[in-house]
Amino acid sequence: MYREKFCKEPLWTNSMFGGMPTAQISMLYDGNMFQKSMTWFLTFFGVTAGIFFVHLIGFYIFSRLVKLKPIVGVVGALAFSSYEIIILQAGHNSKAFTLDNNFHLP
Repeated sequence: MYREKFCKEPLWTNSMFGGMPTAQISMLYDGNMFQKSMTWFLTFFGVTAGIFFVHLIGFYIFSRLVKLKPIVGVVGALAFSSYEIIILQAGHNSKAFTLDNNFHLP
């Protein structure tokens, strides 16, 4: 692989969908504290439940940042994450994980 051969991150791949930036699929950052906490979170709760809880918490934090009432944040988080239940039950963990940004499953 490019990463092992040149000791740096590849920025482009020609092997997926005719080429695309690797930031969406495989870039690794050593100093990414959010990724480390996400790995711990998914290890603690399990991948499927962890992804669901991250979406719930993320939407609630977002709703508080845009100054919505807490009850609106809770109801909105449940409504927004209802799709996650469907795709996680169908086994589409990678699809659900992609919605969380650029993380790698532990």
